[in-house]
Amino acid sequence: MAQKNKDPEKINRGRRQFLKATGMAPIAAGVAGAAVVEAQSGPAIVGPGEVPIELMVNGKRVALRVEPRMTLLNAIRNKADLTGNKRGCDRDALMCGFCTPGFVMATVALIEKHPKPTVDQVKKGLDGNICRCGTFVRIMEAALTATSGAAAAREVTRG
Repeated sequence: MAQKNKDPEKINRGRRQFLKATGMAPIAAGVAGAAVVEAQSGPAIVGPGEVPIELMVNGKRVALRVEPRMTLLNAIRNKADLTGNKRGCDRDALMCGFCTPGFVMATVALIEKHPKPTVDQVKKGLDGNICRCGTFVRIMEAALTATSGAAAAREVTRG
């Protein structure tokens, strides 16, 4: 009966050496290389012409075929025939939502610093936020109404 070696010889080979010794290195390099090329090439090019997309609008799935250059607004209005969305904000609300996060954060910071801000403090506190739809004045009015009342808000439109 053979005796078991109590101190087996340690193997000092890493994964790379194992792959080289077994002839697997070229296969591993080929697989890894293909993955790198695929990752670097980016997404597949779509278009010209219409491509299928699926949207979730008001809780319902909407399948459309649109050109990749079409805006979401145009796809919803012209392809899905949902005409409630408008191209710009109306005068009373933030419609497109482009500026909403910035204005919310700036208004909270303004009110924390100045609980009853003046018109000039509101103008300075909200300055730097970009509203593409032009509702900046209404946002200032809302900030003043929330903190100082409607009389202060009316001062924005006069001044």
